[in-house]
Amino acid sequence: AEGKPFFRAITSMALDVLSRSLRRSSFFRIVLVTVVLQFFVVVWWRAALLGALGSGHTFWLFVALVAGKWATDTVARILGFVASGGIASWFVEQSISMEEIDRLKSAQSASFEDIGNETSSNMPEEYRSADASAYQPVLMDEKGAYDDDDPQRASPIWGESGSSSVKAFLISAMTISFGSVAQCGLLGGVAQTLWSLLRNIDAASTSCSRRFASASRLGFQGMQIGSDGVDRTSVFWTVLNRASVAARRFVRSHTDLALCQVAAYYKSYQRAAQDVAVLVDGSGVEPIIHDDITTHLCACVCGSISGMIVMLIGLFLARHRGRLSDASMVKSLLLAFILSYSLLFTVLEPLRASIKSIYVCFAQHPHSLSQSFPLIFHRLSRISEANMV
Repeated sequence: AEGKPFFRAITSMALDVLSRSLRRSSFFRIVLVTVVLQFFVVVWWRAALLGALGSGHTFWLFVALVAGKWATDTVARILGFVASGGIASWFVEQSISMEEIDRLKSAQSASFEDIGNETSSNMPEEYRSADASAYQPVLMDEKGAYDDDDPQRASPIWGESGSSSVKAFLISAMTISFGSVAQCGLLGGVAQTLWSLLRNIDAASTSCSRRFASASRLGFQGMQIGSDGVDRTSVFWTVLNRASVAARRFVRSHTDLALCQVAAYYKSYQRAAQDVAVLVDGSGVEPIIHDDITTHLCACVCGSISGMIVMLIGLFLARHRGRLSDASMVKSLLLAFILSYSLLFTVLEPLRASIKSIYVCFAQHPHSLSQSFPLIFHRLSRISEANMV
């Protein structure tokens, strides 16, 4: 019950930050062009799947499925890359603004201590009468639907070639960072699915251990007397432990949370993933990311709409099927569902990537939300601090 209001709040925050950090007209054009490109990729994927099904070879069907999934995910990750870069640039500028405000407050306190009340009368009015409005985001107001082609509006951030424009992030995604985007499209989803599975296994193992310990004889301070009767040195447990270590290493090196670090700092994908893993572990936001419902909700929305589209197509084919066999009809409906799902998920990818980037950037710049979005800041801080205990 608590997750839904928080999801609405953080969704509104993600859209607000995107509108401030990226030019809305340019971002809309990029989304439109990417969806059109995804449509042609989906049409190619459909032709490849039909050809593989017609050949009757399972190997070529598997190749067509993997190649098409990789291609569609890579196109969608381009939008996620641009959105993640916008979120990261906003957090960095907010962090810089907070540091400047802290320096001004320190200078003001020092002037009061050294000079006294006489100097305070000569202090500029905006420093003496600063209120909460001074801590609002300093990027762009609601009239910020500027174009990236305006050289006066391009505001550089970190890096020699970096800027917070849509064009800069898109060029980066299509050139120097395309390998990272493609790698994320191939392995990012697998890594996140594996991470969720490992988290659920760890939770179940912890629950079983506590239940067994409560039913066992306990010594001083809850220490169990005797062993639990399980031979941890057997071949089965050795193989299981090695598989667990390998899976965790894979997740730390290929998580799709790394996309915002790739967009912001031009890192390689695996280096960014490892840095993000260190940030997440050290800040206590890992349970927040695990409990986030954004990906599940986007999947439910895409599945529901795709299901309705398939139902409409099925009703149409039932009345105008002609010589279409039942097997061909099932294939057509299945392909329609897959392709519709891919297109819809591409449209929702900027929102999903933005919310994930918010968690990662909060782990890196925790105080950047304190003045702009205080409710979200306090909730994330409370949960992360509780997980650090």
